[in-house]
Amino acid sequence: MAVPQDDELTGEIDDFFEQIEEAKRYIDNLHDPFRALQLMVLLDVLAKCAFPKERNNKQRFIGLIDHHSDWEYKDCVSIIQLSHLFSGINRDDRCQARNRSRPGGCGMDG
Repeated sequence: MAVPQDDELTGEIDDFFEQIEEAKRYIDNLHDPFRALQLMVLLDVLAKCAFPKERNNKQRFIGLIDHHSDWEYKDCVSIIQLSHLFSGINRDDRCQARNRSRPGGCGMDG
């Protein structure tokens, strides 16, 4: 297999990102319950491209967000995760866990 020239490689990269943008526009126009899932699949494709040697899907996704995002709350835990985590823990333990998990606070006290 021949090694692509710089112009050829640049064209292939441009084509890839045009296809990603086209898929994003298509998903944005959907109004069905699977829209969020399709967005996650698109992010997974980008994560696989950004970290092709990483075999762990979770680590690829975390790497994508860490390296290519300035999302303020990326290190915070979601309410759904907390609910599941705390479902078997008594109230005092929940308060201690909450205080330990918020060294600087997430700014989401509500």
